[in-house]
Order: sequence, then C-alpha cells, then structure tokens
Amino acid sequence: MLNPVPVSVGALSRVTGYGKGGEIGDLASQARVANNLGGMAYFDGQWAETLEYYREASEASPRVGHFVGAAGFDGNIAEVLVNQGRVAEAEPLLRNASRVLRSSGSPWVASFAEMQLGGLLSMRGEYGAAEQLLLGL
Repeated sequence: MLNPVPVSVGALSRVTGYGKGGEIGDLASQARVANNLGGMAYFDGQWAETLEYYREASEASPRVGHFVGAAGFDGNIAEVLVNQGRVAEAEPLLRNASRVLRSSGSPWVASFAEMQLGGLLSMRGEYGAAEQLLLGL
C-alpha cells in the first residue's frame, strides 16, 4: 500500500462525512474529495468504486466552472478504463483531456493523459502512433 497510514475508503468517508453521491456544500471541494477517495479506492484495487468516485468528481467540476479539473478527472477515469481493457470508452476521454489540458496551460496533467493514450494505442498495436505521441511529451 502506498499510503503510509492504512486508512480505508470507508473510514475516510465516515471521518469526512462524505460518501458516494454525498454533499459537503461546496461542489469544488466535493469534486476534490471524490477524486481523492477514488484514488484511495484505486490503490485498494476497488476499480468499480474508483470509477464511481472519479465520475462524481468529473461531473461536479463543470457545474462550478472547473472544466480543466474535469478534464484531469476524466484522465483518471480513462486510466482505469485502459487498465480494464476498455479502450473504446477511454480513448475519447483521453483525447479530450489532452486537448483541454494542453490548451489551458496544464502540460503536466496533459502528459499524464497522453501517456495513458500512448498505452492505449500500443494495446491496439498502433506502435508508430504511440511512439510519435510519447516522443512528443
């Protein structure tokens, strides 16, 4: 476990008073909390729960004008989908995340989405396209 303090997602949800679909009164903070809970679920191997939290973060962000944050959260969703072999679902999320993040001046987060896209292209045997994309990072 990468977390030095072993805390379960359920325990954190109880401490913060936040659960799936919960409200904490501030959508921007709600999105960040949902994303962090998704990250914890990811490292616990709970991919279905991870996707629920990441999607909640992605859906809350645009409602407060955080389109860049939503694109980053979509990159997280796509990472899980790529790991599950669900490349058709992941590809549009990654391409959009890369576009939004690059145009907003967020190259570090954009490169995360592009690394995932490179892996997706490799999974499909599109090695030349993957190499071209990854060499551009």
